[in-house]
Amino acid sequence: RDIAVFCGALFVAWEKNWRAFFNVVPRILGKVATAFQFLLFLSFVGLNMIPQWLLVSAILISILSAVDYTYLFFKNNFYREMKDA
Repeated sequence: RDIAVFCGALFVAWEKNWRAFFNVVPRILGKVATAFQFLLFLSFVGLNMIPQWLLVSAILISILSAVDYTYLFFKNNFYREMKDA
């Protein structure tokens, strides 16, 4: 998810314009996915184990977040030529 978001942000900033880049705001699913990924990391480091429910939750929320950011990308037509206002 993070690689897809990074590549999408890089595309918007590089190919279109920086104004479009700054119009992309953080989404709640992205924040929740980051929190679950961090909990996953902490459980691995602190407990030397990963609970299955946490792994499945982190994967599903990350996928939903990637879909949400992809929807935002196409909804705002970032893939088309943007005009300066």
